[in-house]
Amino acid sequence: NPGGYTVTGNAAGYNSSSQTVSVSGGGRVSVTIKLLSLTATGGIKGTVTNNAKQPVAIAGALLTLSNGLTTVTDLSGNFSFAVVPLGSYSLTASAAGYISQTQSVTVLGGHVTPVNFALAP
Repeated sequence: NPGGYTVTGNAAGYNSSSQTVSVSGGGRVSVTIKLLSLTATGGIKGTVTNNAKQPVAIAGALLTLSNGLTTVTDLSGNFSFAVVPLGSYSLTASAAGYISQTQSVTVLGGHVTPVNFALAP
């Protein structure tokens, strides 16, 4: 039937992925969904604080991974990227009133890589 649909693909051992499609009357839509093996992914997590002697969490700091993924820190300065393809990346932390900082990070299959930032005002 004509309308908008969300098509989701999933399989054991793979992440799920969805796409939104529109189908017109009498039309056909071809959808390709790529699933990434969970053994071909890992994660990144960490904290962003200031670099004072008594570090304070920076809430709302922006984390940008060189593959285009972004996230922000929570009220405790914590962040995470749950599913990241294997490989080496640059990860940048930035926050208003602080100097941005970039670190290299390597993501290994099935592992969560810890990365912490201490930003200077």
